[in-house]
Amino acid sequence: MPTLPFPDLDVADLPAWLDATIAAARATTAADVLDWTSLTGADVLGPPSPVGAYASAAWRRFAVGLFAADLACYPTPVDQVDFENLAFAASRFPAGFRLYLARTAAHPALPVAYAAWHPMSEGSFRLLRDHAHVLVDRSLIPLTAAVPGEADVYLFNYSVVPGLYGSALSKTLIKQLAAEVHAAAPRSLTAITVSEHGSRVARRFGMTRRAPLTVEGVTEDVYIWETP
Repeated sequence: MPTLPFPDLDVADLPAWLDATIAAARATTAADVLDWTSLTGADVLGPPSPVGAYASAAWRRFAVGLFAADLACYPTPVDQVDFENLAFAASRFPAGFRLYLARTAAHPALPVAYAAWHPMSEGSFRLLRDHAHVLVDRSLIPLTAAVPGEADVYLFNYSVVPGLYGSALSKTLIKQLAAEVHAAAPRSLTAITVSEHGSRVARRFGMTRRAPLTVEGVTEDVYIWETP
């Protein structure tokens, strides 16, 4: 099982670690990256447990790494994920959450990007497609399995820190995400975008803008592709 150099959830200095890691990740450029690797939540799961993924210390550190990557990628608070929602989704469908770690001269494994997707219920898909205006946030309940040809897939996230936009790591993230989603043979794709960068990627996945969604007074966009 991979060893992640991140603190566990009960470590007292977790806030200070987050602050330092986020600052380092936001300052990272392509020239700083000596190498990178990625892993999914499924790679760090322990034996089956009544409390699920949370029983694995490696998975808990993985969730901390995802959270650090999200905060580093999104400087605006309203765009950032709640840790509880992120950990819940990643625990329900760990194979769909992939964390990218950069090796730099100062850091052996810096969380600089992550991609995430999960299947959702048909009801959740229809709510986003037809009634996004009634929603107050982006919270969805992930399903635990994606049935090929029947899955309504939600693209939870695809982001890299600003210094790595257009880099080889960024391009690899999109290619790997596309390959994983394509393998699931979904009947629909949905994404909620908070920037033109995110909207551009959604369009590359064949999605079109369907409706606005207002989160804490900020307008975001729902993009959807579905089979005829």
